Formats: sequence, structure tokens, C-alpha cells
Amino acid sequence: MANKSVHSWWQRPSHSGAGAGSSYGSYGKKRRLSDEELGIMTGLTGAVNKLAEAVQAPVVVQTTDVHPDLYQICMSIPGFTDEELMTCLTYLLDNKRQGDDFVKMEPKHRVLWLGQHLAKI
Repeated sequence: MANKSVHSWWQRPSHSGAGAGSSYGSYGKKRRLSDEELGIMTGLTGAVNKLAEAVQAPVVVQTTDVHPDLYQICMSIPGFTDEELMTCLTYLLDNKRQGDDFVKMEPKHRVLWLGQHLAKI
């Protein structure tokens, strides 16, 4: 069985016809990276490192309890489309304090709050 030489990418000879005096053309000599290649490798290394950090980072799950009546109170307000009410409900679910205060409001103030919130977005 023939013994095949295995070369890493940085040890491969150039097929550009470079002579023996070239740092790119012979086996056993390491090929120097150009500034562009070095920049690409540095960028890729940084991206892989960031990806590894993200994969290894602990997952933070926020389990904040919301008022049990928030959905029914918000979605049953007349005068708004389901899409508008769902937009507001999503905001109230993401902002617990606002959701708690919304439940405590008088019905006419809830209508006012919804109208003002929708006007902002």
C-alpha cells in the first residue's frame, strides 16, 4: 500500500507555479496568510467563540405570575378589534406591573388606556 502524505491546508503547495525560493510553493513550509485571510480567520474565530458562549450560557426563564383575570378583562372590552386587544394584552403580559394596574382600573379607564396605548404604536 502506498504511503500518502497528508498535508494540512496551510502546508499544501501552491499550484501557481511558484519556484523553490517562494514561501508559498514547497512542501514542508508553512504558507503565510494574507492580511485579508487573517482578517477573515479572526472574524470567524470571534463568531465561533460568541456562538459557543451563547450555547453554554444558562437559559433564564422568567415565570412571573399574571393576574388570573387579565385575559378576560382585556379581551372583553368593546369597541376594539381582536387584533388591537391582543396587541395590548401582549404588552400587559410582558409588563406585569402595568397588567396588575390595568385590572384594577375602572372599565372606562381601561378603554382610555387601550386607546392611548394603541395610539403610541
